Amino acid sequence: MIDYRSVDCAFFENDDFCGPVRVVSAPQKHRERSMWSFDVETDGPRLRVSFFGPHPSATKDWKDLKVGLRLHLKGVIRQFGQTLTLSKAQRIPPLLYGRVIPAYRTVPKIITGDRLRDEIAVILDDQELYSQALNILHNRLGEVSPGHEALHQLLQCLHRPCSSDVFSWAIGEAKRLSVLAILSRASTHQERIEPHSRIPIDWFGLMALKQKLPFALSSSQESAIDELVDILDSERPLRALLSGDVGSGKTITYALPAVGAWLAGKRVAIMAPNTPLATQIAREIKTHFSQVRVSLLTGSSEGETPDNALLVGTTALISHARRTGWIADFLIVDEQQKFSLEQRCALANESTNILEATATCIPHTLGMLKYGGMPVFRLQGHAKKQIVTRLVGEPEKALLMQQVEQTVKAGERVMIIYPKQAHDESDHRRNVRAAAERWSTLQPGNVVLLHGRLSDTEKTQALNRVRLGECPIVIATSIMEVGITIPKLTLGIVVSAERYGISTLHQMRGRLAREGGQGRFLMYVPFDIRDPELSRERETTIQRLRLLEQTQDGFDLAERDAARRGYGDLLNGAEAQHGKSATPFLGLALEPHDMHRGFA
Repeated sequence: MIDYRSVDCAFFENDDFCGPVRVVSAPQKHRERSMWSFDVETDGPRLRVSFFGPHPSATKDWKDLKVGLRLHLKGVIRQFGQTLTLSKAQRIPPLLYGRVIPAYRTVPKIITGDRLRDEIAVILDDQELYSQALNILHNRLGEVSPGHEALHQLLQCLHRPCSSDVFSWAIGEAKRLSVLAILSRASTHQERIEPHSRIPIDWFGLMALKQKLPFALSSSQESAIDELVDILDSERPLRALLSGDVGSGKTITYALPAVGAWLAGKRVAIMAPNTPLATQIAREIKTHFSQVRVSLLTGSSEGETPDNALLVGTTALISHARRTGWIADFLIVDEQQKFSLEQRCALANESTNILEATATCIPHTLGMLKYGGMPVFRLQGHAKKQIVTRLVGEPEKALLMQQVEQTVKAGERVMIIYPKQAHDESDHRRNVRAAAERWSTLQPGNVVLLHGRLSDTEKTQALNRVRLGECPIVIATSIMEVGITIPKLTLGIVVSAERYGISTLHQMRGRLAREGGQGRFLMYVPFDIRDPELSRERETTIQRLRLLEQTQDGFDLAERDAARRGYGDLLNGAEAQHGKSATPFLGLALEPHDMHRGFA
């Protein structure tokens, strides 16, 4: 918002000035610089105004300057010696003087802020166009619209406010209505009836499946399964999140309802982000539920996929669905933060029941949990563990070596993760293969290398050597993030941690102390984190990484991350999975604190 009303200025340093002036001197050019100055007369003392340009005639605001010209200026009073100057001087168009004008953002390559202001002014002054605009806004707000007359008053206060207080009130009211619109739309979506979505699961059959398991389910697992089965047996499509950290038993928790739905004759698919995890899920279902026909579908799968199988796979499932028209009745998306919204919906329609599983959900999903009525089932870990997490800067890198040596001497395992696997000479220090060679020199006979380009046999052999204790140190890429369990793994080091997202780092941390106990997770960044002259980008990076020092709970971490990044577009369900949410008022966006204030 820009206030063009006259200001009662005392002409002290840093005072705001806005008012009429008269030019009393012709523009004079400064030596060796393209800067021009001229003097103006005000109701008080004279002011000197400066601007840059090859010549006044080549500028937008000052091309008609001449002695005696009367105009309106806005700026800030500065004093240099005995001379008062008007800093950041802005020439006010006569039609705008004395008014409070909203500032409109420029949309790059589409429209400038000034052009947008002019277009809005045309709409406000044209009765037919304005009526259409009111109808559009009324429809966007839906059930929470206060009506055309109230919207008319609100639009006038937003675009033609009489004061800054009125404008602030209008912004707050527009945000309040927007939050109500989001809540209303989410509630309508959650309560919609889709008779074909109902999946009646045999309770007695499910109990028999549970009893055959070689382990007991936790109370949180039992509760989640019971509630999921209840929702599946209704005519309201399931849209829910299963949240649990590594080791909490997410797979068996969603596998039981999935198997129950498959036994009821429904089409069931489980989508995972990579082949090792998809293979592990398929193997676990086959092991515990031998009567189920499971088909694993990955990028390397060959042959026809049977129609009556429970499908487990990677994004290859999407290609299969597009090729055959296959749509799931029940879709489970494991590690949902790894998939885009389009990928998560490719196997579904309006009747599909969708359960997303993760340790750290994306901000958009968290927003739907908090404000969209989406249910969440939180699992508690089986093993009690305490992982000390610390951010380490370049001056402290000797600490990494000490920690590795101490851990190996104690008979425990170490994982050190590097971001690159290609042999890139320009970034030798962070290359995983070069790192493995350096660590092998420091710890001869104790190091194995693990990355995605190894064959499945080579990966298995490397992991077995670590698990058996033959080589206690594994140098790896982010392949360690999911689906890998190593006994006695108590130290994790991530090199160039600034390159990874919060969710990925938390998943890496989850590899530690899987059986319980103590662990250490060190995030190394190649700069001094205590440097008082850090760039803004690096300061933001440090703030982001320190979130992991504050909590070990994945759901709590997701909440902190969403508060920092925003929930994304909650109104339209668009692809934006973080950032500000769109609203029915174009150009107005909602941040997490706006949602919280409006919801309260």
